[in-house]
Amino acid sequence: MDRLQLFGIKLGRFSNCKSNQRAIKWGGIKRKTPGTWTLYQEGIYAPDTKSRWVGSIAMDDNGSIALCYARSSATAGDYASLGFTGRLASDPLGQMTFAETMVKMGTASQTGVNRFGDYSQTSMDPNGLTFWHTGEYLGAGPRTWIYSFQLPLPTGIEEGQAQINNVTAYQSIGGITVNATNLKEEGELVVDLFDITGKQIDGKQIVVSGNSFETSFSTSNLATGTYLVRVGKMNTSFQKVIKVAVK
Repeated sequence: MDRLQLFGIKLGRFSNCKSNQRAIKWGGIKRKTPGTWTLYQEGIYAPDTKSRWVGSIAMDDNGSIALCYARSSATAGDYASLGFTGRLASDPLGQMTFAETMVKMGTASQTGVNRFGDYSQTSMDPNGLTFWHTGEYLGAGPRTWIYSFQLPLPTGIEEGQAQINNVTAYQSIGGITVNATNLKEEGELVVDLFDITGKQIDGKQIVVSGNSFETSFSTSNLATGTYLVRVGKMNTSFQKVIKVAVK
């Protein structure tokens, strides 16, 4: 089972772009644990003839990916604005399937400055579901806008459904114990441990047998505080996140 995915983006004029258009090429690499990194998916986001640049990308706990960027064109009145798109883990590889959402529209042109949006960033909230983006748009001069959003799950799929209904996590002697019973499916699940900021500390694959499992993480090197245990099946929307207090 793939355990880790990293993303990169590149700005340029690609084969499917107009001569004066710039687009964002994005890609993800994965590796098994242990194993080598391989290209998992890639795509060019250019849904029309407008230019999109200073892009940044992130993935939530459901495996959904958001791509945020600035957008403008040579059309009169189409000033540098901020927008985003995205995809679910279950969508066809290499495609941003969500319709573009424009968050903040520009109202003026940039003059006399030869740089734009150097510090744009997309990052995840500790809840694992909310994307935060900060980027530049043009108003009465350069302006910064910070916004947040979530990518919805497919209709009828909710957190904690199906394979991971009956999962618990709690502090035990020397560790954090994670167990589940009466799972509806067998096979491989991923169990990950994060600190409260969303930084991954540890992770493992679990092969479910007899519709249940139990595993643990050592707390010997953990400071007192709150941690997040995530259980789920990669590339699906079946995820559950549990907060555990380590004392």
